[in-house]
Amino acid sequence: MKLKPLAYLLALTTSALVAGNAIAAPRAVKPSALPALATLDLTPTVITDTATNLKVQWSWDLVNASSSLSLLSDPKLTNWTVSLAAFNKSVTIPDIGSFSLLAAGVDAQHVTAPHSGDAATGDLYKYVWTQSNIGTFSTSATTLLSHPGAHSDTYTFESVRTGGSNVTFTLSAVHAVPEPETYAMLLAGLGVIGATARRRRGR
Repeated sequence: MKLKPLAYLLALTTSALVAGNAIAAPRAVKPSALPALATLDLTPTVITDTATNLKVQWSWDLVNASSSLSLLSDPKLTNWTVSLAAFNKSVTIPDIGSFSLLAAGVDAQHVTAPHSGDAATGDLYKYVWTQSNIGTFSTSATTLLSHPGAHSDTYTFESVRTGGSNVTFTLSAVHAVPEPETYAMLLAGLGVIGATARRRRGR
């Protein structure tokens, strides 16, 4: 499943409105949804992509961004799917003034067993991040998604700006499965329940 954040949907809407005044392209040419250069402003680095761990980091260049909207990053992964979109927009509020707002939306999903096909059970991480464009900041948010079968995913989304023109996003995730001792205890418990049921039937 290809996952697209809310910010990406906003980007497509904006692109469609702008395209209304452009000359229509020949039918044989299928234009891309986003300018190819836009992704360069939100450069991803895949650090970890295993069946149990994920870590992807993005560097967002606020100064050289080719667009104030529609920045999309969709790194190619094997065990997870991740999409991140971001924009830097000037916002004006009456009686308060204008300020620059940073926003990003990230979607992620664990797609290797036992998660494959679990979307209906909630195996989808979605997070929307917003921050005023101040010189420095550091934020972090952790979400635990529990799933059937005694396993879970823990996602952590972090953002850092140290005073320069770049914002660094980091998405990490850990797929937790029961330890062998946990399985042994579970099987022992089921055995006790089965023995108790047999004794009651034998009375």
